[in-house]
Amino acid sequence: MNRQWYGLLPLLLFATANHGGATTLYQQWQQSRHQHFILPLHVDYLAAIEQFDRLFQSRELDDSQRRFWSRIGMLVQPWGDDYWLLTDDLARPSGHGFYLICKSCQGHLVLQAPHGDSDLNTAKIALELWALGGVAALAINTAPRRLADSRENSDLAQLEGTLFNAFSEAVIRQKQFSTVVQLHGFSQNRRRSKAAATADIILSNGSRLGSSKVQGLQACLAPQFGVVRSYPQQVRELGGTRNQQGILLRSQGFDGFVHLEMAYGLRQRLVASGRERERLHRCLSGVTK
Repeated sequence: MNRQWYGLLPLLLFATANHGGATTLYQQWQQSRHQHFILPLHVDYLAAIEQFDRLFQSRELDDSQRRFWSRIGMLVQPWGDDYWLLTDDLARPSGHGFYLICKSCQGHLVLQAPHGDSDLNTAKIALELWALGGVAALAINTAPRRLADSRENSDLAQLEGTLFNAFSEAVIRQKQFSTVVQLHGFSQNRRRSKAAATADIILSNGSRLGSSKVQGLQACLAPQFGVVRSYPQQVRELGGTRNQQGILLRSQGFDGFVHLEMAYGLRQRLVASGRERERLHRCLSGVTK
């Protein structure tokens, strides 16, 4: 992508909450992808928590906010009337991620897709769910979890000290946010157990204890989406127990993290069918209450 593209950004900004908005955002996310990853300095990680927190409260940006995001290699701009959009500055990409943050929003649901590319279609599904309304914030990776030219770990779900984690910490400062749903994808033919290989969805809260939110979501999903199993009661793999966002949020007393694994066939159905997406959206929205 060349720098002339950035001059087109104001022409692309418009009120969202419709299918066209999701399509445009998906294209923008695709344009934001790259093969670079740099962990922020710890001081910048701590500052990013405060700056994300401010964005949730800000209708306008002041100079100090713009300077901070620019210094760490992020572009921040309004998306429509109600959201901030943060993306990597592709002139100096760092793999910090792609974020939508509602300004002074009263929604309850936050979506994350840390493997939006390799867990095929999870980024697209997240953005389509966002377009249906009621999603207060969203985060997707911009660098793959395995860089093409490096053996270093760039997996946002496994690393500490990332902007993905700073975003998550800022989320739980907003008392109205009750649920963080992280979308993942799995291959049934790579599973070790029959329970996992025959599941369409595997749910967990990222721990071996389970949660009422997982139980409530399973009760909503199971009649509509095939075989829905919960970890560790019904399946012993894909529980997300090393997921850093889940670990971080639970350590701070937040019990609303949901790790949602989807089989490939279900992801294909969700991409193809607006009705299927609406059903999933209703379940996710219901579990936040």
